[in-house]
Amino acid sequence: MIVYRIVDSEFAAEAYSGKGAEDFPGRWNNKGIPVVYTSGSLALCAMELFVHLNDIGRQGRYVSIAATIPKSVAISSIPASRLPEDWKTDPPSAEARNLGSQWAISKKSAVLKVPSVVVPGEFNYVLNPRHPEFSKIRINGPVPFLYDARMWKR
Repeated sequence: MIVYRIVDSEFAAEAYSGKGAEDFPGRWNNKGIPVVYTSGSLALCAMELFVHLNDIGRQGRYVSIAATIPKSVAISSIPASRLPEDWKTDPPSAEARNLGSQWAISKKSAVLKVPSVVVPGEFNYVLNPRHPEFSKIRINGPVPFLYDARMWKR
């Protein structure tokens, strides 16, 4: 399976370290818990980043970095029945963050499949850089990524 991450080129070297989410938590982790947010397609990844960009972020120099998760690496998922009622809220709910943080701390798997809020029916993949199997994930080099200028029209 191939997953994708888009980051400002300034942070390409540490894109799969988990440091960004450790310092600035997301939907599925609390502060202090390193995870790596990826998407199941480059298009979804672009949408996931786009919803967070402000005028300054629009001027970023982005790169996409794909990673291959071998079939031998287990992927956990959160059944829809276990998702908190408010898992889609912005900012993310404490319950959703706790659910993902508990997964990361437990080291149940190196990958957690989670539903996308931005594109219903699509999935993101949270990677745990502290899991022993994380080293089996092959991370490609950065490739320049540009949003089409029409996306910035109002």
